[in-house]
Amino acid sequence: MRLLSIDILRTAAIGMMVLVHFVENLSSQYSQSAAGPASREHLWWLPVGLAAPLFTLLAGVSYHSWLALQRDRGLDDCTISKRTVRRGLFLIGIGFAFNVFVWLPEDTFNWDILTFIGSALIFLNLIRKMPTEVLIFGIILVAVVSPALQGISDYYAYWINGYFEYDWTLSDVVLG
Repeated sequence: MRLLSIDILRTAAIGMMVLVHFVENLSSQYSQSAAGPASREHLWWLPVGLAAPLFTLLAGVSYHSWLALQRDRGLDDCTISKRTVRRGLFLIGIGFAFNVFVWLPEDTFNWDILTFIGSALIFLNLIRKMPTEVLIFGIILVAVVSPALQGISDYYAYWINGYFEYDWTLSDVVLG
């Protein structure tokens, strides 16, 4: 059963992603400066950071409604898990294929929204049977540890420079 509101929001998210990618990849005036939103180059109307999270949220809502429908149909847990993993692997494969055909082999293993949502579906399949307390603890742990890990890995260096220069030392390879 399709929900029209989810389809409309998904269409809006795809439209925003197309807009952001056109401006980021094709505009000669767009640059990500270190000053961020305070810089003259910042395009305040560009929905950067909104489209992909919205699309991911809608994928989770769709998965929840799909899961409820499968349970109402009387499917056993093993069949639901197989279908979920198959859908997740399909999205990961489509994401990598898209990277190969659009960006050529140099960016084959860059994770984009399709590979992320595919892995999220597989992850949702793994955690859907966990107790609520474990899930809440995991969410709090991620929220507390993420800022420290971003600082340790110098996460923002790539986004400021537009690239990350590798030294090919063991520490750089381990950090990603």
